[in-house]
Amino acid sequence: MAIMCLTFPLRLYYKLLELIRKNPEGVHPFQSYIGDDSSLTDEETVLVVEEVVLMIAFAVTEIKRLLFIGSIMDSIKFVLLLCVLVYVGITTNGLTLVIVGVICVFSLPLFYKQMQGRMKRIGKAVNGLLRKIKSLFKRLCSMLRPSTVAKPAPTATLAPVPALAPKHKQKSK
Repeated sequence: MAIMCLTFPLRLYYKLLELIRKNPEGVHPFQSYIGDDSSLTDEETVLVVEEVVLMIAFAVTEIKRLLFIGSIMDSIKFVLLLCVLVYVGITTNGLTLVIVGVICVFSLPLFYKQMQGRMKRIGKAVNGLLRKIKSLFKRLCSMLRPSTVAKPAPTATLAPVPALAPKHKQKSK
């Protein structure tokens, strides 16, 4: 349908040029495609049919394996894929996805160029937050990690529990 929407107006344009004598030769715009011989020989036909039959047989056996739970993990993945596809199909259709993709491809670079200063500030803030979280986890791991100094075996008496080291606040920038 899409190809016909493109080729039909082009053919009408060439026909109109021929009628007003701007194109006296009557050149057909798709003559090279019409005149091309794309027929298959008997051997090529047999090879193509064999390949198609093998692909169909593989698809049928794979679908049987997934539907009748030949492998639990593969069947779970297949069901999850079907659920996601149903959800996407319910909310959108293919044309909507193509339109959104084209809009994103052409508008996101412009948006980034216009908001570059704000994006850099947000990036710095996120990096600072990530550094704080990493330092927090490092401090927690160092506090929870047992010391590497070998201690003598405990005796029957209970030793006093050592106090935890006081926490030092880091200066924020």
